Amino acid sequence: MYKGFNLDLSNLTNEFVVNLKNRTHSSSYEDYRSIGDNLFEKHENIIQTDLKQFKNMSGQLSGNQIIKKWFPEIKADIFLSHSHKDKDLVICFSGWLYKEFGLTSFIDSTVWGYADDLLRMIDDEYCYSAKTQTYQYNKRNYSTSHVHMMLSTSLMNMIDNCECIIFINTPNSFTPANDINNINNSRNTISPWIFAEMLMSAMIRIQMPSRFKEGIVMDSIQASNESRDFSKSLQINYGVGIEHLTELSITQLEEWRKKSNLLNKEKNLDILYKITSNQKEAIYG
Repeated sequence: MYKGFNLDLSNLTNEFVVNLKNRTHSSSYEDYRSIGDNLFEKHENIIQTDLKQFKNMSGQLSGNQIIKKWFPEIKADIFLSHSHKDKDLVICFSGWLYKEFGLTSFIDSTVWGYADDLLRMIDDEYCYSAKTQTYQYNKRNYSTSHVHMMLSTSLMNMIDNCECIIFINTPNSFTPANDINNINNSRNTISPWIFAEMLMSAMIRIQMPSRFKEGIVMDSIQASNESRDFSKSLQINYGVGIEHLTELSITQLEEWRKKSNLLNKEKNLDILYKITSNQKEAIYG
């Protein structure tokens, strides 16, 4: 990873957001959504598999093989971190990035759902008691820890391998500022994955693209699954730090689009870095 951005879409009535998600703007919405859906479905097809092939003669599962097949390292330019509630918006945004800049995105929610599918398959085979017709608590804890470790490893590798990460910051990302548990109006989230991804992006190694190292095109250098029904389930707040991310506005997105070069996606990323380079540098900048 080279750069991280905080894209503030807290105003979901903004024209840019409306054009992405509102079906009344058919020329833009349908086009971007179709592109995003195709990318999303491509990831789905890669990840789907069968649990049986990971067993050895003793019935043990190979963790390395499960990670390789269920959470493969998909080649992408941008990692999009977001609330699962904004999934449709983010799919449209990924279509916009691809059409306007030729940039491929990794949508992290394409992994979340499969983590649940994997966990369910393991639990059905290893944690379910036919006698009591219930799942055994201790075994469920053990299986969950393994699957979440695999998921965390996968997400960390994807963030590390993508050139940049964009956090889609909407009202769905954080708990309200007046929440009784939100001390000093700090940013809190009930999504453990947003918390983990922001923490990873703050700590992960910063890698300058080779084109910069070689002196090519460098004007400036800097830079649980929420789909569950929480009406009667556990909610835990996590304090989230996003200060290490460079602020990215909708105005800058539009400027970026106008200056884009569809024939060169690396140049497009360089343009984005230049547009945002006059801001306060990120901690790792």
